[in-house]
Amino acid sequence: MRLNNDHGWLFAGCLLMLAATAAGAEREDAPAGADKDKQRAARYKQFTELLHGVKLVGNFTVLGRDQGPLAKEEYTIHSVKKLEQGDLWRFNTRIKYGSLDLPIALNLDVQWAGDTPVITLTNVTIPLLGTFSSRVLIYNQKYAGTWTHGEVGGHLFGQLVRVPPKGTDKKKDAEKKKTTPKPQDS
Repeated sequence: MRLNNDHGWLFAGCLLMLAATAAGAEREDAPAGADKDKQRAARYKQFTELLHGVKLVGNFTVLGRDQGPLAKEEYTIHSVKKLEQGDLWRFNTRIKYGSLDLPIALNLDVQWAGDTPVITLTNVTIPLLGTFSSRVLIYNQKYAGTWTHGEVGGHLFGQLVRVPPKGTDKKKDAEKKKTTPKPQDS
């Protein structure tokens, strides 16, 4: 079916009007430079607080293998800090991998999908562990992503669990002893 010239112009006019409206809305909604900096600073602060003293506790899969019961994984993140260079962040971690249990500081890229951080590794060599690539997004106290180690790869997912500060249990035990009434001798 062929449109006559009047319909063609009408269609083109509607497209131009929609494009102009969208461009105007984009200009109105776009925050000024100072606002963008404030939003970025707030996002970085929230990310820093979210990943301070947490464990990523979950499971991972290996593509091409019968999964059976899912393998468990656990990574401790003591802290993260934004570095000066581009999108790099310093992750102070403890990684348990097989028989190894290592404290490791990693400089990793963090990209943002709107307000959602995505931790990215592309062929990053981690001492004693090997070379890895992954994309892990963090949202609503959960994480999910993909991973590759050499020829093997899969998916990973789980939740963020707050790690109590060291000595917290000892303090609670000491407080209980002080407040618990001692049995009376008869």
